[in-house]
Amino acid sequence: EELITATKISPSFHVHLWVSKTKGHITATAIKALMPLHTADIFLCGPSVMIFSLKKQFKKAGVPGRRIHYERFKLF
Repeated sequence: EELITATKISPSFHVHLWVSKTKGHITATAIKALMPLHTADIFLCGPSVMIFSLKKQFKKAGVPGRRIHYERFKLF
């Protein structure tokens, strides 16, 4: 709900929900289909394996490392 509100306040802020149960694992290619990567700052949060994979994909797609931000978490 807070993210949807933020999209109404800031037109440059976009939210794209991805449900892996129905769409599979998210990839840089899937994100590139939703938005231009050359102007984006990428924010990731998730398990280390997912973060490592996506960072590698984004860098291969030409996104500079300084524009990829992430937070890892671990479920117990």
